[in-house]
Amino acid sequence: MAIKANTKTATRASGEVGLTATKRATKSRSRTNAKSAATPRSTPAGLRDTGSTHTASRDAGSTPMSTGKAGSTHAASRDAGLRDAGSTPISAGKAGSRKAPAATGSAKAAALASKTSARERLLDAANELFYDEGVQTVGIDRVIEQAGVAKASLYNTFGSKEQLVYAYLQSRHESTKNRITRALQNFDNPRDKLLGIFESQHKLFKQPKFHGCAFMSASAESRPGGAVEEASDEYREWMRSVFTDLAAEAGAADPQLLGRQLHLLYDGSILSARMDRDPSAALVARQAAAALLDASIS
Repeated sequence: MAIKANTKTATRASGEVGLTATKRATKSRSRTNAKSAATPRSTPAGLRDTGSTHTASRDAGSTPMSTGKAGSTHAASRDAGLRDAGSTPISAGKAGSRKAPAATGSAKAAALASKTSARERLLDAANELFYDEGVQTVGIDRVIEQAGVAKASLYNTFGSKEQLVYAYLQSRHESTKNRITRALQNFDNPRDKLLGIFESQHKLFKQPKFHGCAFMSASAESRPGGAVEEASDEYREWMRSVFTDLAAEAGAADPQLLGRQLHLLYDGSILSARMDRDPSAALVARQAAAALLDASIS
């Protein structure tokens, strides 16, 4: 009986020990689970990046209201974006000022055209077209198109095509006068100046755009008594006076006669250079002019 009682006591004690161990294990698991719940699970790097991207997108869409440094940074970024997308803010500081964009090629051309008067553009176009093709061959519309002006500008400036032709011939007169005046400045005595006029002709004849005398060409196309005849008479009177005055200064016995003879040589060399396409015609005319000078002065 004593043995059975001891056995029972041992069994009961063993059961109590097992029950206590079980309770302890249960409590331990409970505490472990509680800690796991309190501590967030670690997220894989790839998922963390995705989450950050969503967060960044959310931040970009709306700026948080904050008085801290982070809020100021977001506000500054937002303000910079608005300034870039919109107009430049008005500011007295260097950062707020922005230089105007450079003018494009078309804008520069328009600015240049605005600095040139309609009269100058029309005369430039007339000089090129009338001299190359003829005053009657070229219509008024082509001149207007090349000049880049309205038709009203031409009539307001010149009144008619005939007056435009007259202005064109006047401009040719001025260019010839300037050329000869520059040539005469290279010589000291009247004889050399007279011969220097033909040397200047030679240089003119060698230019690729030389097409003969503008006054001869225009006169051949126009009726007598018009603006072309008037402009031509003015030009030829001036040219004759240059030869006559220099002949008188050189001591010619008959300056009027010698002036006319030299003028004939001048006209003939132009015609010969144009028709024969030979610039040396001016040098032949110079030799003839030297002979006439020597005969008239001696």
